[in-house]
Amino acid sequence: MKPALQAVWWLALSSAATAQDEASPALLRRVIEMHGRQSTAAGRERSPLPPDPGRVVHLVRPRDTDPGISGFLQDHYAITYRNRPRNGRLFLFFPGTFGRPQSNQLLLDRAAQNGYLALGLEYVNTTNDPARAAVKNLCGDDPDPACAGNVRQERLWGEDASPKVAVSRADSAVNRASKALEWLQREYPGEGWGRFLTGDGSVDWARVAVGGHSQGGGMAAYLAKQVEVARVCLFSAGVDFSPAQRGFAAWLKQPGVTPAGRFYGMVHRQESGYRAIAGGYALLGLAAGSIRIVSLAPAKSVTLGGGEHGSTAVDASTPKDAQGMPLFSEVWDFVIGR
Repeated sequence: MKPALQAVWWLALSSAATAQDEASPALLRRVIEMHGRQSTAAGRERSPLPPDPGRVVHLVRPRDTDPGISGFLQDHYAITYRNRPRNGRLFLFFPGTFGRPQSNQLLLDRAAQNGYLALGLEYVNTTNDPARAAVKNLCGDDPDPACAGNVRQERLWGEDASPKVAVSRADSAVNRASKALEWLQREYPGEGWGRFLTGDGSVDWARVAVGGHSQGGGMAAYLAKQVEVARVCLFSAGVDFSPAQRGFAAWLKQPGVTPAGRFYGMVHRQESGYRAIAGGYALLGLAAGSIRIVSLAPAKSVTLGGGEHGSTAVDASTPKDAQGMPLFSEVWDFVIGR
């Protein structure tokens, strides 16, 4: 990217609001503490989804899938339908910073309606310090252009790649995904979750559409740079811009193994990081025709990162009709595919 254009993006990002900017440290600490506990019985009963006799929802406790998992214990959410055609693919979704799959049920349900087996993943997406949780906050003042990629590498694979985070292999996102699929196949063998595992128990990435919101979108995109996936679905995705470097993280500019034509994105025109997200999408190779820009007002709620930012994927913020159905369903269909 030319220096002048980098400066424009730096100005856009330096003024962008983040989850930490818009929520009190005390609230964020409570969210971090929540991730250290299993989902409660009352919490498990809460859902924005309307009744549907064909829908099957499994709430999966991470430690039930692997006793080596030590933190981030809120439920994984797995959704499928009995009465709809399957497309033979898994939709694996990463929530944003501080997020958990319970908050993205409408989007996961839409993917399941479109023929996917949908799995929302609870994974390590914060640190114990609310002010140093998101990748942007961990690496924004670090001059090393590899900083953001190293944080994502450790959170995804559990490798000792970054001094800024500490994620074991058991707690890594990739291990959590494979262990969740093993557990689902063992408990519900007729639903087909095991078809997304290889003979050695690894995820069969070629049959997986990876998606994510905010930081989670960056996780999906980073993963797709390293392994070939069926599709990449980005919702107001994290862009890993460093004010210290006055540029985007190195990994965004590097070639990846998943073709750029499989990347699709969505962004809200009024969200504070709009221009930065658009710049990140461009670096990832998304064509203009692969991006949907939305502008409907978000539902009135308190959402980390701002309502517009949350509206593209978070249940509480996404706009809905009088029946409570998400108004972005057609846009989600475009990004997720069928």
